[in-house]
Amino acid sequence: MNKMTEERGKRRKKRGRGGHGSRRRLVVFGCLGVVVLAAVFLLFTPIFNIAEVYCEGNDKIAAEDVVKAANVELGKNIFSVRMGKIRRNVESIAFVEEASVYRVFPNKIRVSVRECMPVSYVYTNEKCYMIDEAGKILRIVEDKESVDALIVSEEREKYENLAKKKEGQEAQDKLQKTGQDEEEDAEAEPTRTPEPTATAEAEENEDGEEADKKEKEDGEEESRTEPTAEPTQAPSEGEILRGKYNIPVVLGLEYEKAEAGEMPKSRNEERYRETLELLKEMKNTDLLFRSTLVDVRNPSDIRIWIEDRLEIMLSGFDNLSYKTRFLAKVINEGISAYEHAVVDYRGEDVYVRPHDDGEDRVKTKKKSGKTDDESKETAEKKNEKTAKEADEDDDGGDVKATAKPTAKKTKETVDALEDDDEMGQKTEETGARTGEEE
Repeated sequence: MNKMTEERGKRRKKRGRGGHGSRRRLVVFGCLGVVVLAAVFLLFTPIFNIAEVYCEGNDKIAAEDVVKAANVELGKNIFSVRMGKIRRNVESIAFVEEASVYRVFPNKIRVSVRECMPVSYVYTNEKCYMIDEAGKILRIVEDKESVDALIVSEEREKYENLAKKKEGQEAQDKLQKTGQDEEEDAEAEPTRTPEPTATAEAEENEDGEEADKKEKEDGEEESRTEPTAEPTQAPSEGEILRGKYNIPVVLGLEYEKAEAGEMPKSRNEERYRETLELLKEMKNTDLLFRSTLVDVRNPSDIRIWIEDRLEIMLSGFDNLSYKTRFLAKVINEGISAYEHAVVDYRGEDVYVRPHDDGEDRVKTKKKSGKTDDESKETAEKKNEKTAKEADEDDDGGDVKATAKPTAKKTKETVDALEDDDEMGQKTEETGARTGEEE
């Protein structure tokens, strides 16, 4: 009896186990079916077909160029596109530093870009290569007209204006000389004019009436015709880039291999790296976008032109961070916004002098150990002594007459330049030289 009961219990347990397994299998298959149905719904429902691809974060690059480079097929299901491929396509644009791609449900693709910032043009091999801060080539300008439009400076324009002025003066002189020759010929050989007859006067009157009538008809015909606009010449690529990017041209770098969108191979990697560091420090001090030309052909005598009016001289690439910050302070606080000058920073001190006379105007340090007041007092004493000695000189009447105005003029110069440290020292030297001469 007990044995039969045990056997029935075992059979019931087996039937129970089989029922639970069947239910689990049904649940699993049911879940899989739901997933498949959902996938079919998402992949084949028209609501998820791509209707728009748009770009954000672009400034210099046209949004149409980014969308075209993304190469996304409209009408394709949003879940079937490969986001990594789209990102790589967009980053193949030379001006794009980094790109990100997002799905915007239900039917849009958003492309976000971060652009490269151009810092200069490198002029080599009769071409201009636009580069970013890392040295990557963003664009290559090849035609001569555009290259000439990029490499402009005040000095070149000044020379061109002088040449034009010289040509105009020569033409004017030639024309004036020709006129003088004609007048001399007319005076040397006077011509006798015949007296007009009545027949000749009548013919002249008829010819004049016909000419007036014809001129009137031509004027009426011209007034009826509409004036045609003169065709305007389209700006060159260089002129467009100059208006779009305010960056300098770099001279003194050479490429062995250079293609847009890639890092170039330079013939002098060290100089290329140091030049990029110089451009970076100029950018940090807001001097980069005010500069027009950077000449590194001689690494021990670097020239930088700011706004085509200030010529900066550096002795090398050492300590660039400090030098650029100090130069920015001197330019912003010590030089007028309209002044044309040379800023010489090839030594420990900074000298600012005009282009014309080449004399130093400002120095950051004083070579003399005297203070400003002592220098001015010394200059005044020397000038007064000079004038007094000239007055007491009995035999030098002419010297006495010239010494007084000289001393007076020197003292006026000292009083007018009380706020200028360097001119006080310069006045001292002038007074000493005047005393020696007299």
